[in-house]
Amino acid sequence: MRTMPDSVRPGRRFVVALVALLAAAASVRAERPQDTGDKERSFLYVAVPGIRNYVEFGGIGLVVFDRDDGYKFVKRIPTWPVLSGEQPENVKGIAASARDGRVYITTIKRIAAFDVVTETKVWESTPEGGCDRMAISPDGRLLYVPSFEGPNWNVLEAATGKTVARLDPNSRAHNTLYGLDGRAVYLEDPDFRVRIAATNALKTLKDDSQVPALEKMAARELDGRGVRMARENALALRKGAATDEEVRKLREEFEKFRDENAKLRDRLEKLEVTRQ
Repeated sequence: MRTMPDSVRPGRRFVVALVALLAAAASVRAERPQDTGDKERSFLYVAVPGIRNYVEFGGIGLVVFDRDDGYKFVKRIPTWPVLSGEQPENVKGIAASARDGRVYITTIKRIAAFDVVTETKVWESTPEGGCDRMAISPDGRLLYVPSFEGPNWNVLEAATGKTVARLDPNSRAHNTLYGLDGRAVYLEDPDFRVRIAATNALKTLKDDSQVPALEKMAARELDGRGVRMARENALALRKGAATDEEVRKLREEFEKFRDENAKLRDRLEKLEVTRQ
């Protein structure tokens, strides 16, 4: 965390939900302190509040820092006012388009596009089901916006905020990543219970060839409960495999002993016949 300058907010610490880097080039529209002349500059855009809706950790707005000057505070761009009698909305996601000079911000209820040069809101939309952590396509044309831990993702035009498609994987929507080549979007369901069920299903199969898959799950899992279950199920499969191997060897030894016993009995019967 970075200490909050006094000019930003009278608070001890500054915490963000997500940050976006946007290279701001020279522009004839630049009218505020962000005018960079002919020199390309790099700024850090931070949407707050990012810890739930706690305004004591940075207030409300889009806070701008100069990356080329030790992350010096530049300004705060207004986002949403807090109406009397209502709680502020916590920021869920942020994305940026250097080509269009826009930053997109989601809260639990809405999404809006802000022009970082004119410092104006370009459009605002309230997709069905609210919003979570969205992703922007590499060409800056589409926004994949998850509902607020709901069953669907909404696809919006970045230029207008219009919903052009809806995806219904019927999972608990949360995080979104757009592949850099623009060919795939990755949608995350954060519900650890789904992952726990998957690890238990692998154990139920009693197939020790799934042990590497469980070990990989344990290495990637962020939830401690998921890590524990993946490790326990991998261990159970290993023990089960060892037990099965022991049983197999005992069975083979028993079969061998039974064959030898049958041969000895056959020889004994032959000897008794000979003696008669």
